[in-house]
Amino acid sequence: MNTKSRIELNNIIKDALGLYQNELRKPMVVVFCLDYSGSMQGNGKQQLVSAMEYVLNEENASKDYVQFREDDIIYILPFSSYVLDKWGPVKGNNTDELLSTIKEYKPTGSTNIYDTVVEWFATRAFNKSAEDAVNNCNSNKQGNTGKCDCRPIKKM
Repeated sequence: MNTKSRIELNNIIKDALGLYQNELRKPMVVVFCLDYSGSMQGNGKQQLVSAMEYVLNEENASKDYVQFREDDIIYILPFSSYVLDKWGPVKGNNTDELLSTIKEYKPTGSTNIYDTVVEWFATRAFNKSAEDAVNNCNSNKQGNTGKCDCRPIKKM
């Protein structure tokens, strides 16, 4: 394949990706669980903020076809030893306030991603208690046996 053909093919692929991202794909619901534990002090928090600035900034994210649209919904759960807060729902094109809040939080405590994920599913996705959500998840994984192989969890 010559250089001109490669350039033309590259442009076709970029146009197709742009069309899909902006017109054809279904709206997304995205949940970011952001680690604000003590180990994230310094460079860790800087990397977290940089990554979120890239993903939540439409101009930057569109370079890699990962930008959000107005009909996308974003939730953010900052956590350390426990869930620190719940932000959202936020429309995909309204992320400036989210970025400001992400920058303000200070790392502290230990890391507990497990309870953060369980709380998300329990309160948002399944609208059930934390135990029911975990049991439902594991039942589906184990062929609807109803057995739960998770560690014990606290009631939310």
